[in-house]
Amino acid sequence: MTQNERLPSFYLLEYVVHSARERTRANAYAHGTLAGLREQWEKSPCLPAEDVFMGFPFLYLWVVRRGEITQGIDLYPLLRTGSPEDDRMLPRVLAVGRTEVPRDEPTKAISDVLNFYWDWGIFRAGLSVLTRLLTLHDKVTAPGADPGESVRAEYARLLEQIGNGDLPEPDDDEDDDLFLDWDAIADVAPRLEEPLLGPGGWDVRWAEGVEQNEESYLSENGMGNKDVRLYAGRTDLAWHDDDRLYEEDKGLDRFSS
Repeated sequence: MTQNERLPSFYLLEYVVHSARERTRANAYAHGTLAGLREQWEKSPCLPAEDVFMGFPFLYLWVVRRGEITQGIDLYPLLRTGSPEDDRMLPRVLAVGRTEVPRDEPTKAISDVLNFYWDWGIFRAGLSVLTRLLTLHDKVTAPGADPGESVRAEYARLLEQIGNGDLPEPDDDEDDDLFLDWDAIADVAPRLEEPLLGPGGWDVRWAEGVEQNEESYLSENGMGNKDVRLYAGRTDLAWHDDDRLYEEDKGLDRFSS
């Protein structure tokens, strides 16, 4: 067995969020199986909607084969709200501020809704408003469509309400978390060959030809430390420059240097 063949394969979930209210959080979760990766991820704090809608975090699954990052999977399309209707519109809402969106999208109205619920710190309530907005928008703007005067009037009223800030107040007890669809992740993530990641720290490198995302702390052109050592469990990438590596092993949390 060659030296490369002895290097482990594993899944690496990278989560980086820049918040106006606290320091940057940048974590990497590593495990040899998706089930183990999910367990590590769900040990941590939930995925607040505020992080997603206002911080637009970097959320990626990297596939590491024998020490090399060979593939990256954007996890935004695999975020879920718990409502199938809201899930259908969620990618369009999240596109505002992240990517270039179609010119005919009601981007100002979407931003106005998010800013309204930013003041409350609760965003899930705004998703029902945005789902209604985009549903009406599609009916009104579809090529060749004739939605009828009642639909046009309802759309105009909603735009006016959004512009005036006349929106329903959120329930303080409302669940405001998003979550990852692990079944969908399993459908798109490739299977890994042994040896899989075990205890200890590992250096990784980029496979030739793999596109690097500059938002990643692991990117050679990114904002993080390019020579970071990853540990089974969770590694705190934001503190790596201080040699504070956070490892979780068998339920025990400890810093390693």
